[in-house]
Amino acid sequence: GKLDRRRLLNQKGCVVWITGLSGSVDLIHSGEVAKLFADAGLICIASLISPHRKDHDACRAMLTDGNFIEVRLFLSSLLLDLLEKWT
Repeated sequence: GKLDRRRLLNQKGCVVWITGLSGSVDLIHSGEVAKLFADAGLICIASLISPHRKDHDACRAMLTDGNFIEVRLFLSSLLLDLLEKWT
């Protein structure tokens, strides 16, 4: 079961959810797939376009035991201008 995989891998499965971009994707299905990885004891990194807070909350609710880590990225136009100058 889940505890056996945790002991075997010596880690707790989780989802690192990187958000902050605008747009639209099917987050609920992506969240369900990410949950399968976390339940298998793996660390899943999901970088998805997810502008709506309710979608984040729905995916977080699927993952119990604190297995959901959200990283929000905000890129200002100033940063994008600087990156453009260096490339």
